[in-house]
Amino acid sequence: MAQDLRGSVNKGVHPRAPVTPLCSHAYGSYSRMKWEAGVHRVQRVPATETQGRVHTSTATVAIMPEVDDVEVVLDMKEIVMTTMRSGGAGGQNVNKVETAIDLLVSSAPLRAT
Repeated sequence: MAQDLRGSVNKGVHPRAPVTPLCSHAYGSYSRMKWEAGVHRVQRVPATETQGRVHTSTATVAIMPEVDDVEVVLDMKEIVMTTMRSGGAGGQNVNKVETAIDLLVSSAPLRAT
């Protein structure tokens, strides 16, 4: 399902930008494109390359469906917060400073780590 997408990216984004968004609102586009997520090898011959050598780099592709907004109301009494410390050999903060937080909502299957 290779497609030539040149010229179809959003205008105004610098060509060397770390993120170049591409939106597709076609019916069924997510179900077709979801398998393309991951790291891809990109090969190109720069205009400044006089001997025609191919330069290889990588591009990360993230395919995310657009979802409808949902309003969530949480009672702070339902949230259980636990903190954790790193262990083992390490620097000055090991076993002294909480470096991770785990939030669990007791009334719903929601967890944020």
